[in-house]
Amino acid sequence: MDFSLPQECSSQEDPPQECSPPESPALESLLQKIPQQACPPLACPPLACPPRPVKVVYGTRNTFWHAESLPTFHEICLHSSQCPKKHWLYTMFHGTTYAAAVEIIKHGFKQSADGMLGRGVYVSRDIHKAMKYPLNNDPRKVVLKLRVNVGKVKKIDYPNHPLQKTWNAHGYNTAWVPPHTMNPSGQEEDCVFNPQRIKVIDIVHGNPDDVKKLKRLLHHH
Repeated sequence: MDFSLPQECSSQEDPPQECSPPESPALESLLQKIPQQACPPLACPPLACPPRPVKVVYGTRNTFWHAESLPTFHEICLHSSQCPKKHWLYTMFHGTTYAAAVEIIKHGFKQSADGMLGRGVYVSRDIHKAMKYPLNNDPRKVVLKLRVNVGKVKKIDYPNHPLQKTWNAHGYNTAWVPPHTMNPSGQEEDCVFNPQRIKVIDIVHGNPDDVKKLKRLLHHH
């Protein structure tokens, strides 16, 4: 059984690759033997948290987070250039304002009406990218640490990709822009169509007082 790091996803011209986790009757017993490794509390440096096979039993929206209940579950932080696996849970980040963060924690994310990848919620594995947002001089910027069930992922890695804004209509749940491809910043970015695939798990950057207030609010939600 191969537990090596995932390879790059296919581009549009390549044969389809779903990057699915390995399947085996002995998978669960093998996972029990793999030592737990926790993610760093703030960022996810390259290879700090090697991916472990945690497969989501997918059915309704309530099973987006089924893997969290497994004894073998732990956070997975992918390097920006690593291809995500179908239906796996990954740590990502979202930069926003304090006021918007309060609404997100209380009521969940809402789709952006448009953007480079069309409708959806824009997030990134790269905390440094998230720290740039929003792109204004708001003094109360914060960064939310997220857990994301990526579902079925489409790699969008060049400008004017035929599915750049229509990937969801073709059955994909997340669009992924690898670093140094089509994003002007050169940084990795993801667009998740369904906001219910994203949950806030921590607040990792911002004014200390704002972070403390948001953590308290998150604890009560």
